[in-house]
Amino acid sequence: MFSICSAVYILSARLSMFAIRSQAVVYFVYARLSTYFRGILHLFRIGFTIFQLLSYTDSIKAYLTLFKHILGGQRECA
Repeated sequence: MFSICSAVYILSARLSMFAIRSQAVVYFVYARLSTYFRGILHLFRIGFTIFQLLSYTDSIKAYLTLFKHILGGQRECA
């Protein structure tokens, strides 16, 4: 005999399994998206660092020129 109570139990078990599966899918999609966006943010940070280095090339060249003069002067003195 199939009663209404057992039907409710079966239905609630099916719904809870569906909820657990959908929650797992949501967590999986969230993990994938966060990994993807974290990678994009990491690339933006690398790109920003490269942009800063390229924008400061004049000051880097000035420092290198200064060190060349210092080293060149030391060589001449030696």
